[in-house]
Amino acid sequence: MKTALNLLAVTAILATPNLSALQSVATPESPVVRAGIPESANELSPDVRMHVSKGDMLRSQLRFTDAAREYSRAADIARREGHLASGTTWMLANAYYNDGNLIDAAEALDHLATEAAQVGELPVQALAMFNSAWLYGKAGRKAA
Repeated sequence: MKTALNLLAVTAILATPNLSALQSVATPESPVVRAGIPESANELSPDVRMHVSKGDMLRSQLRFTDAAREYSRAADIARREGHLASGTTWMLANAYYNDGNLIDAAEALDHLATEAAQVGELPVQALAMFNSAWLYGKAGRKAA
């Protein structure tokens, strides 16, 4: 019995992963652990930034519906300028989420996933799809 306990203790020690080794793999600056969806190259033109700034101000006042309207305008401008509206759509989805509107948040990310697929931005597409699925699940929608 004592031999079995010793063997179990040694196995547990050897099987336990080294926490410092795990932490060194996932550093905060690693893009793998980056939260959110980053803006695309040149997405934040002066016109886009103006609406993003208005949205940020409204969000800080907890006026999420109004903030979503500004982020939506920013995303539309970015699209008209020929950019993938990844960062602005992420802000839009967050405003919807903070307003309790999970379905609109998920649909905004679905739209982004489609746009990202069309321009070959696989990482953005994957993040948008993942977050959209999470939102649909949180809203109680199940996969068909």
